[in-house]
Amino acid sequence: MIREAEEYLWNMGSHYPASVIPLLQEALESGVTARSIDHKHKLPHPQMIDIYRDEDWVRVIRKARGEGRSVDRLLEDIPVSLWMSEREVGILSFCKEDGDFDFLGFSSEDEGARRWCRDLFESFWERAEPGYRTLPPPP
Repeated sequence: MIREAEEYLWNMGSHYPASVIPLLQEALESGVTARSIDHKHKLPHPQMIDIYRDEDWVRVIRKARGEGRSVDRLLEDIPVSLWMSEREVGILSFCKEDGDFDFLGFSSEDEGARRWCRDLFESFWERAEPGYRTLPPPP
């Protein structure tokens, strides 16, 4: 889904898996716009913190943010995990009762599903506050 995006990538809820960062980097370098809604107080996995500090990633994300092509917002609670592009819903999953995500979610290329997920994302986007999750200082 990330490789095939030409216009935008939207995500919210779950932490990024490490394998996604090189794909996001390629997408941003090719001009794709990214919007992300992150948990306000949850820190990324320690492995991801190192990846977020990688010089190439920092260069790409700073450029995309400076051009307005990468925008993040923060929310206290996000009960869904969603990754989508203009072409497809890569995954839509919901929280289990214990608050963890059930990653056995849904994916679809159907226009109705994409429209529903766009509306869902937009409703969370409107409630989220502008900002980027800050990383703890290096050890």
